[in-house]
Amino acid sequence: MKRAVLTSLKTDCRTNVCVKYGLHWSTVDDILSNAVKEALKEQDLSHVTGVFVDETQYGHGHSYITTFLDQNHKVIYICEGHGMDTLRLFRDHLVIQGGDPESIRFFSADMSSAYESGILSHFPNADLVWDRFHLTKAVNDAVNDIRKKLVRRDKFESLKLVKYTVLTRSGNLNPTQAERLRNIRLNNPEMATAFDMKEVFLDIIRLRDPKSMRRCLEAWIEWVESEGHDALKRKAGRFKEKMGRIMAWTRHPVSNSVSEGVNKNIQDIRRQAYGFMDTGSFFDMILLRQGDLTFRF
Repeated sequence: MKRAVLTSLKTDCRTNVCVKYGLHWSTVDDILSNAVKEALKEQDLSHVTGVFVDETQYGHGHSYITTFLDQNHKVIYICEGHGMDTLRLFRDHLVIQGGDPESIRFFSADMSSAYESGILSHFPNADLVWDRFHLTKAVNDAVNDIRKKLVRRDKFESLKLVKYTVLTRSGNLNPTQAERLRNIRLNNPEMATAFDMKEVFLDIIRLRDPKSMRRCLEAWIEWVESEGHDALKRKAGRFKEKMGRIMAWTRHPVSNSVSEGVNKNIQDIRRQAYGFMDTGSFFDMILLRQGDLTFRF
């Protein structure tokens, strides 16, 4: 029965598993909980040299969980909360399970200063990588803010319709979007400049040579500081201050989009179960489906 329940839970929702085997939900939760506890006793994290960390909202209000993935993109730890404290909890778990904080060579995370503080405090040899996924989002958010401010300030009603035009890479524009961009260049040079700055930046962060990336980043920052909108200037100031986090990608060409994909799967798990009575059962289901644990039936 244990094998059948756990195998079904990997692909089916808890409600269907209860119906299929004629079990109460608490019995299914107990089977899962005991299996995860036994698997955690054998979890070996001595292989971990890189970590992807990200957060996702859980439940109502401002409750978060933070997931930690190894370099093979398997979930190795989950905890409630987000920010610096979660890094301390992860370090403790890593040590208990045979890992070495000093062996971690990189963390791929978003641009939160709380993550940065925790990584510097607990993982002295790790590079913090601001990956392309979050850098792209940061610049796109700035460009979209510029678009909205121009609509409000200058009453450019036409800009209401071009959100996805200005956020799409120039090489991926469809014919309608390409025509809209041509109209932007004719009628709104400020928006056109912001679009061009976005495009150049996204090209720069794909450079693999560190000297080329640094030279181009410095030139881009100077350009934005001279001619850019305030929203992009704020981003450029942060990039200038933390350029090493961007440059780290040339040493560790990783992307945190994997963690974002896991977070989507986590939300799917939550919806399938129609909510869990406690976070422990929720975490167990995540480790069953997304974790690196070995289950022995």
